[in-house]
Amino acid sequence: MAYKALYRVFRPRRFSDVKGQDMVVNVLKNQVRDASPSHAYLFSGPRGTGKTSTARILATVLNCLNPQDGEPCLQCENCRAALSDSMIDIIEMDAASNNGVDNARDIRDKVALLPAKGKYKVYIIDEVHMLTNQAFNALLKTLEEPPAHVVFILATTEVDALPQTVLSRCQRFDFKYIDGRHIVDRMRRILREIGATAEDDALSAIAEASGGAMRDALTILEKCCSVSDTVTEQIVYSVLGYAEKSSLYRLFYAVADYDAAMAFGILTQILNAGIESSIIAAQILRGFEEMLFAAVRGEGKDPLMKELAEKFGKPGILRALDIFADAQNRMKFAPKPPILLEAALLRILLPESEENPAFPILQERMAKMEDRFADLQKEVAVLHDKQETVRPNPAPVKPVLAEKDGRGKEKNVPPVKKKAPAAAASPGPIWSWVLETYAADFSAKPILNGCTLLREEEGALDLLAANPMMRLMFENGGLKAEIQEKYKEAFGKNLRIRISEPEERMSGGLNGQDKVDIID
Repeated sequence: MAYKALYRVFRPRRFSDVKGQDMVVNVLKNQVRDASPSHAYLFSGPRGTGKTSTARILATVLNCLNPQDGEPCLQCENCRAALSDSMIDIIEMDAASNNGVDNARDIRDKVALLPAKGKYKVYIIDEVHMLTNQAFNALLKTLEEPPAHVVFILATTEVDALPQTVLSRCQRFDFKYIDGRHIVDRMRRILREIGATAEDDALSAIAEASGGAMRDALTILEKCCSVSDTVTEQIVYSVLGYAEKSSLYRLFYAVADYDAAMAFGILTQILNAGIESSIIAAQILRGFEEMLFAAVRGEGKDPLMKELAEKFGKPGILRALDIFADAQNRMKFAPKPPILLEAALLRILLPESEENPAFPILQERMAKMEDRFADLQKEVAVLHDKQETVRPNPAPVKPVLAEKDGRGKEKNVPPVKKKAPAAAASPGPIWSWVLETYAADFSAKPILNGCTLLREEEGALDLLAANPMMRLMFENGGLKAEIQEKYKEAFGKNLRIRISEPEERMSGGLNGQDKVDIID
């Protein structure tokens, strides 16, 4: 038996199987139920949204010997013939390869023949916009007044290319993009039937990449199932040629901190991994879109995106969307698209290069400084309250009399040295191996430098993060899991990594990790 693609095997057979086109389905079912079908239909809309499938279902139910509430029974002789593409009264043609006036005249000459088995002779003309003007003219009279036993179903993705004379003779139905939830539900049903599984994040990534086209989603799902029976988000990203989320998170944090060296180092790593610059630009735009939703709604599915939205602010997010959207549009015609991507990244990192940087760039920076000073004031107030609460009554201080030598002169008393804070643990073989492994990694090295080794035991590391953000990037950015995986590959042992935050971020003043940028 010849192999069939997944979207062909699971093509909808009833109107109830068509997802995301409720209005179209309800009207067609009512017309079939009332035995009042139109003489000519026009199905228009984006690719992969069910136009041809709906046309086949309509042709099947019109010739069904036992229709049930506007649906085909799929059991009678005519339904079985239609499902096997052997129904003689359903003529499906591709206008892209049969677009001449002779093909139109052939249809016009044969419409007068009565159907052989069914009640209607149904002509399905796909990609009808490819017909020539002469072919359209030859079909006009037939489309306007066909015989009572003939139904025309025209399908197109470019309705604007059709003559108005054709549009006025057809009952038009506009198909829309399918919602991601319907696509995910459909994929789950198909996975159950083929005996495969998939992660929820993987299915969401496929639905997002399909752009609202069910056929595209099933094509991507089929490729992923060829890799593994358990589809993960990493498999989907590999099949689509996308950059990993952890790399994008590091890039966003570097841009938010205006760290040009780190940002360009991460972007270079992504490009060297073979990811196309157009895909990177699309992923970056999608990331800023998620930040925008998180900034407007005050919540989001991804906590890292919510935190990034707070760091960029609404003006910064809008500016980034504008810059990368412009770069993405220009990259389509550029001989070297990566250069435009790098230029867009540099524009974000150098806001002073804008023609009018006073707004919103300076406002954005001033807002960040104000927020930072407000946070510092709150921390100082909290620390002051704690000290006032636990501070005991000071004991009376006795004056220290200077000692005198034999000649009656005061002796120089050396000052009392304060006890130095406890030093960090000396790097052992494991921590030394980690630092050496990631010595050339531009994205991981700053994170590791922001961590202090507290204790190293056999198969275990205890680290202290410089601040909560550093800990979040270490654990949720994928670096922790990556180190553990590389350690197991190198030594065949598991590595436990525990990272903690300082209990007190301030101690009698500003902490060394709290920095305030001063703008000249």
